[in-house]
Amino acid sequence: MALVIAEGPQLPDEETKRAMISSFTDVIGKYLGLTPREVVILIREEGGNRMSSGQGDILGWRGKLK
Repeated sequence: MALVIAEGPQLPDEETKRAMISSFTDVIGKYLGLTPREVVILIREEGGNRMSSGQGDILGWRGKLK
């Protein structure tokens, strides 16, 4: 299993996040010889101090950091 932490601008909607996470997990999984479900992405969004997570095509938890 691989864990990837990315920082970037605040994304406008869940569909954009889902597409980005799916792309990341596909590419990283192929590079490391893992399936997309074996790659977990954490995205820290700037500006709103938010964190999103995803695995494969699943968009998981999204909320504000304290």
